[in-house]
Amino acid sequence: MARLIVMSDAKHLKEGINGTILYAEQVAPEHLDDLFCSEQILQRLEGAVRGEGATS
Repeated sequence: MARLIVMSDAKHLKEGINGTILYAEQVAPEHLDDLFCSEQILQRLEGAVRGEGATS
């Protein structure tokens, strides 16, 4: 299972995750099989990138 992580600045990611995590979610391949579920993941990812609230 993969994890999607959105951070405001990840330029030093090789040194470890340090700072505010705006969004984190585990995503399994089956979560992408259904169009509705895929769109929900993308909407939450977009919200984190646009700064519309943090979720985990």
